[in-house]
Amino acid sequence: MLDLDEIDLKLVHALQIDGRESFRGIADALGVSERMISRRYARLRSRLMLRVVGTTDAHRLDQLDWFVRIRTTNHTANQVAAALAAHKDTSWVNTLSGTPAVTCILRTASSAGGEIAPVLTQLGQSIHVREVTAQCLLAPVAGVGGWPGRISSLTPAEELALSHNLEEGSPSGRRITLSDVDSLLISALAEDGRSSISRLSLTTNVPESTVRRRIADLTAERILRFEVDIDARLYGRSLEAICWIEMEPHGIGDVSKALATHPQVAFASTATGMSAVIAILELAGPRELHDYLSQSL
Repeated sequence: MLDLDEIDLKLVHALQIDGRESFRGIADALGVSERMISRRYARLRSRLMLRVVGTTDAHRLDQLDWFVRIRTTNHTANQVAAALAAHKDTSWVNTLSGTPAVTCILRTASSAGGEIAPVLTQLGQSIHVREVTAQCLLAPVAGVGGWPGRISSLTPAEELALSHNLEEGSPSGRRITLSDVDSLLISALAEDGRSSISRLSLTTNVPESTVRRRIADLTAERILRFEVDIDARLYGRSLEAICWIEMEPHGIGDVSKALATHPQVAFASTATGMSAVIAILELAGPRELHDYLSQSL
């Protein structure tokens, strides 16, 4: 496992601010050489420890995200997880320790009363699945725009220097329908958010000018954003835990605000079902989990 130094940490933070910022732009903001930044990124990317991914806002596209827990038959959890990971509707998947179960986040095509993604129906009919429970994710309350544990390295001046190229203003609010080109572009950016304009042009079979314009438009409309996907072990966090949190309705607002400030919370969202909030934690180990549950939470 690599050890991240100050430059590595600043690079990760910079990419969370603007995932498509050039190495030159990052280097200028940090006061180091472009070659250094390029080499640091290549080292982490080649070892599959870091990548920038393009993601879309389900609400802006009239879609829904579902947090799904699947209880499998013995010794088939990895098989089910692999099948889910290969499915286009899956944005995240993981197995649970201590029990034959898989959790994942699936997206449905429409929020207008449509049925849950067909993949759930298929799962319910699988001989490897004993039970499927799905909760609709209502609104993210932590982790979108950067896990707090990895966005504390830049100085205010460095953050400002990296934010100057970002589009200002608010989205139009109009309903957006993605074109076939948009869908191809978003799929390519989901694989590699830093893919070059020329490569994206070849993938979508449209001119480079069109690719640049569509990325700018989709970003300005808050439909497309870029997130840093990084191995939490690089930050000394080797234990991932999922919390299904039950509470009185009047406490949801205060709990949500608190979770957004906790460096242990990689992602959290309000949800339907018995648990009002679902949170994914990144922790150093079992003792930190105990301390978090008994004190911070």
